[in-house]
Amino acid sequence: MDREFYTDVLIVGGGNAGLCAALAALEQGASVRVVEKAPRTERGGNSALTAHMRFAYNSVEDLIPLMDNVSDHDLKIIAERAPKHTEADLWDEAMRVTDGQSDPELLEIHVRESYRTVRWLREKGHSWVPAVANPTAGFVVMLNGGGYGLQERNFAYLERHNVPIHYETAATELIVDGRGRVVGVRALDPEGYVVFRAKAVVLACGGFEGNPDGFERY
Repeated sequence: MDREFYTDVLIVGGGNAGLCAALAALEQGASVRVVEKAPRTERGGNSALTAHMRFAYNSVEDLIPLMDNVSDHDLKIIAERAPKHTEADLWDEAMRVTDGQSDPELLEIHVRESYRTVRWLREKGHSWVPAVANPTAGFVVMLNGGGYGLQERNFAYLERHNVPIHYETAATELIVDGRGRVVGVRALDPEGYVVFRAKAVVLACGGFEGNPDGFERY
């Protein structure tokens, strides 16, 4: 018989998207579990390999609350190189790098909510640092510690709040009730099959950066 766990919200995938979903659910008072295919030593997903996330800002003053102890010298360089990166700029940038294939409705949400999202991340313990050493870089601030630092802070936050993280656990199928509603996930871990039943399931496992077939298809 499969082992079973019960939770309010089940997150499938331990990248930044999944962990932010876990943080948001926890913020609302829900019980949360995270299912992650990778072992603990390789956790973080592709998010851990990044350095920056794109977001809109209207002035250098918008960046200051994201950073700790930024110098006047660095602020001057930031103001010279990229005094603003507006929502229109972010929209155009996304459409350019995707050859116009971004979903307009989803992109509009991303653009509109991007700055509020990084402020929310700041409240969760994240910070940014100036990225002014390389004059050819496409951004002027980066995550403190890069993507690795981002993910380590995310995991540490969840661990402090006693959120179970099931490593080496690969989701194999969705559990659907008689009304067609997803009510859980069946997964495989080193001990065998396990069932996670949940009021809500968040699939945050759509990254295919490490999948050659996905790269070719998409």
